[in-house]
Amino acid sequence: MSENKTGRYFKYAIGEIILVVIGILIALQINTWNTNNIDSRKEKEYLNNLIEDIRTQQLIVNDQIVHESKMKLKCEKALNHLIKGPPNADSLNIYLTDITRKTFVINDPTFQDLKSSGNILLIKNNELRKKIITFYQKLDYSALVVQT
Repeated sequence: MSENKTGRYFKYAIGEIILVVIGILIALQINTWNTNNIDSRKEKEYLNNLIEDIRTQQLIVNDQIVHESKMKLKCEKALNHLIKGPPNADSLNIYLTDITRKTFVINDPTFQDLKSSGNILLIKNNELRKKIITFYQKLDYSALVVQT
């Protein structure tokens, strides 16, 4: 082999290596872009599901408030009946038979999925993520208060 051909092969090999490296870098960039795009779609889906869960939770809380208000009113009527004079078992029974407790229900399937899968980090906005976590912590606390 003459010196001229070795130089030419060497230049050709370096060119091939550069092309392969450029191809790999382009493929990595496309993969990163696709991953970011998928993560962005998942984030939007999770946020939409959280909105639906919170709307449902709002209905549950409103129902709980109505129930607790009715129970408070019945207790007040029974108490007033007792204060007025000697208790009549039949009339007192009318007030007391309907007094019931209602279990407070937490509707958080999306949040539980986010926590257990580690996908909570898909929510890129740190402040929003913290507010979501705080909301569900307060909801858990409220459920404990209502149940005791």
